[in-house]
Parts: sequence; C-alpha cells; structure tokens
Amino acid sequence: MVAATSEPGRVVTNGMSQYSRNERNANAGIVVGIDPRDFPGWESNSPGDALAGIALQRELESNAFVLGGGDYRAPGQLVGDFIAGKPSTELGSVVPSYKPGVTPTDLHKALPAYAIEAMREAFPAFGRKIKGFDTHDAVLTGVETRTSSPIKITRGDDFQSLNVRGLYPAGEGELRRRHPVGRRGRHQGGRGRGAQRAGRDGARTYRERLMQTMPSSSIRFERPAVGHLVVATLAMAAVVLASNVLVQFAINDWLTWGAFTYPVAYLVSDLVNRRFGPGMARRVAWVGFAVAVGVSLLLAPMRIAAASGLAFIASQLLDIGVFDRLRRGLWWRAPLVATVIAAVLDSVVFWGIAFAGTEGPWLTWALGDLAVKLAVGVLMLLPFRLLIGRQAARTSAAMG
Repeated sequence: MVAATSEPGRVVTNGMSQYSRNERNANAGIVVGIDPRDFPGWESNSPGDALAGIALQRELESNAFVLGGGDYRAPGQLVGDFIAGKPSTELGSVVPSYKPGVTPTDLHKALPAYAIEAMREAFPAFGRKIKGFDTHDAVLTGVETRTSSPIKITRGDDFQSLNVRGLYPAGEGELRRRHPVGRRGRHQGGRGRGAQRAGRDGARTYRERLMQTMPSSSIRFERPAVGHLVVATLAMAAVVLASNVLVQFAINDWLTWGAFTYPVAYLVSDLVNRRFGPGMARRVAWVGFAVAVGVSLLLAPMRIAAASGLAFIASQLLDIGVFDRLRRGLWWRAPLVATVIAAVLDSVVFWGIAFAGTEGPWLTWALGDLAVKLAVGVLMLLPFRLLIGRQAARTSAAMG
C-alpha cells in the first residue's frame, strides 16, 4: 500500500503489486459504487453541483487524515472488528506495508453509512470465493478514493467521444466500442488487472489515433510470417478459382453463381491490407491475377480471359488504394467504400471488354452481376468486423 494524496491535510491510499508479486502481503481494493444521489446536497439542490463528486472525495480524504492522527498515517481496522462493528485498538498478525504507518481505529467514522453496509455484506461473500479474504486479522487501510472514475464517456468505432470530437477516452472498464468507458463498482483482485486493462486500452487508443493521422507510408505494419503469406495467397487463389468455375453455372438469364463468390476476394484483400499494409495486399492480388488469367485461359476464349484478368487486377489495385486512403476512420468505411468502387470498376472493365459489341443482353447481365457483388460486399462487412475484432483481442492479450 502506498500514499497517493495530492493535497495537504488529506490521506489517500493506493494498492499496487510489484512485478514479481512476491510481497509478504496480498492487497485488494473494495470498490463501492456510488451515484450522484450520494453526493452532498443532492436532495436540496438536485441535480446538484457538477463538482459534488470531488467535494465528497475531499470530505472522505479529510476524514481519513483526522482519523489517522493528523500526521499522514492512514486509519486502519481489522476486518473482523469492522464486520463486528467495533474499533480496532491494535493490529494482529498482518503487518501493514503502508508508509508512514497505520493507526488502528474505527473506519465507520471515515466512511458513509451506505459504504459501511455494502462492505459488511461483501466481505463474507468474498471470503467464500477467496479463502482467507475475510480473515479476522486482515487490515483495512483507508481511504482509496481515486480507484475509479465515476465518469462514463461513450466512444465510437474511431475511439473518439460521440459528442466531443477530438476527445479519445481510454481506460479500464467497459471497453466495448459504443459503450461507456467507466468502471462499475466491484471487488478488485490483487493482480492489477484493472491497470492492465487500462494500459492495453490506452495503447490501442494511441495506435488508433496514430493510424488516423499518419500517412500509410509512415505506419509500421505488422511483418507477416511465412504462414500468413501462404494463407492469404491460398485464400485469394481459391476465391478466384471458385469464381471462374462457378461463373459457368447460370442461375437465370442474367446471373451466375460466380457473382456470389467473387466479392470475397475484396474481403481477403482488405484484411491483408489492414493488418500487413498495401504492399503485402498488392502482392497477394498479383497472385490472384495469375490464377485468374491461368484458369480463364483454360476455361474461356482469349477475349474473356483477358477481360477477366484485367478486371480483376484493376479492381483489386483500386480497392487497395481506396482502403489505404480511408483506413484512418470508422472501421466499416474503408472496406465498404473500397469494395463498392472496385466492384463497379470490375463490372465495367469485364463486361465492356468481354461482351461489348456482341449480341445478347449483356448490359442486363452486367447490372445483375454488379447488384449481387454490391450486396455480397456489404455482407462481407460482418466477417471483416469479426476477424479484425479477434485480431485486436489477440494483440491486446499479447500486450498484457
């Protein structure tokens, strides 16, 4: 336990663990949730002063200072005595680590009644889950008034506050996007998980901010392993091969099954682009181009093979470039806009080269093909979001 006060005449404690986690005592914090109705003067001045929470914080810290003896020692009480509602006059088998020292006393004089009641109820429950947590000689050292901010700030997919643009809230707690950043009251385990969560989220927020402001040429993308390269190229080749085969099977007079599989190529490209950068995405695209031309030459006339290859590589390179320009924004914007623009170009190039000037309703075929590509491209946002979310979770775990 360490001293953490920032003002004279007040006592604030904070629990921490060394990296080795081999101290003689384990420490944990008991967090009691409060709301604005607990602030001083709430009933007479509803909704109260905006800084009423700070006033409550200072009041508790001043109480602790007086109760500890007025010399920055912290007030302390044995858990057994606290539950029984009687003051502690001496410490037991547990030697507190707090400096400059702990004064045995009655913490009921420093804390609000609702906090006392909640903690009395919680200790036996914690003791049933963590053996020894509510042992009689465990020492309650107070007060830790800065363990968690009562503020909840909702942020969007770009990590910015939804109503204050340019503000990037980060910290522990509810770290799901479009959910409040701010922790609910609960027992804190003695492993520093809250600090780890806060650190990981801070790193993620910082990285996201850099991604939004730096040119892509300055971003240090993850270096792909051989396995990543193999998986990406095989996935692209499989999509192109499947599309070239399925395009031979008509659903009706204006649509083939190939229109449903072809947009998956943009998903592969966007995933590679986001994680490994545009350079890696272009290399994977050229592999797909080689497969597209090779398969088309075996299955179709030269004109259609040329149209297929040119449409594929032109749309892929456009998709990669647009995605790279838009990567610094909402997660869905880059893949959606890039896929839509690339799909339009692909249809124009392919149908224009392959069938322009020929008989048949090729324009109808092209429009039907494009409509399906766009619909499937929108649906591909779901696996895109899922896969980048899993990658972010693995990155956060590795950082922790």
